[in-house]
Amino acid sequence: MTQIWETGSLEGQCGYRVTGAGPAVLLVHGFPFDGSIWMHTAGTLSSGFRVIIPDLAAWGLSKRLPLPATLDGLADQVYQVLVREQAGPAVLFGHSLGGYVVLSLAARYPDAFLGIGLVHSTAEADSPGKRDGRVRAMEMIRSQGSLPYLEQMIPSLFSATFALRHPDILEKLIRQFGGIDPKLLLGYQQIMLERPDRCQVLKQARVPVLFAAGKLDPVVPPDAILPQMGLPRVASILWMEEAAHMGMYESPDELEQSLNGFAGFCFNHRFEVNL
Repeated sequence: MTQIWETGSLEGQCGYRVTGAGPAVLLVHGFPFDGSIWMHTAGTLSSGFRVIIPDLAAWGLSKRLPLPATLDGLADQVYQVLVREQAGPAVLFGHSLGGYVVLSLAARYPDAFLGIGLVHSTAEADSPGKRDGRVRAMEMIRSQGSLPYLEQMIPSLFSATFALRHPDILEKLIRQFGGIDPKLLLGYQQIMLERPDRCQVLKQARVPVLFAAGKLDPVVPPDAILPQMGLPRVASILWMEEAAHMGMYESPDELEQSLNGFAGFCFNHRFEVNL
């Protein structure tokens, strides 16, 4: 069946793609990508849901949208997409940086969602070691530019086995995003560096929370996620045995099945969960 996509992009607002029909599911991409990483996943979800994929500020369809100074600013921009699409309450999924945006959105707009999905993401702020790594990454971007940084960074997000088997996918992603303005990469790194801890959002959540994690993930390792899984009242867990940080490529069927089932549960049990 041919996939039908619609796009929305207004001056000064977040651009996005929409496909499917039914209750709304939001997919927010991670760094250093745009919403295109979700396309295959969206095709599966669109059989039962209206899937909305925003491009965060200065990426993809949002190239002309200025990058805000904070994570909350990004969340406000994404929330306006839900408003424009009259899509609330929705189920919110975020990959990596997208998970940080989703948690910020959840904290600021508690009536906008029926479920939260963190895909290779965490509610914790950066540890001291992680902060040091970001500072080193920013130094590399300043001194060498975007392409050398992404040639190193993007392969590190995948398992070694996947990288060996699918070098074409990694090369395509590097070509697609290698021309990004270094100032944009630096801006996003600074936003992530300064983001607050959002574990309280998980503790106070009166909706289900999904943790989708890769057992080989060097960015958000399993031992960093395990303590957070006991925070929500209702939690669902997906361990992707063969995935590192890019489950939508590394374990697509497993991830899609989990997101589909979780979204269905959230919509089917909205009253029970929110008692």
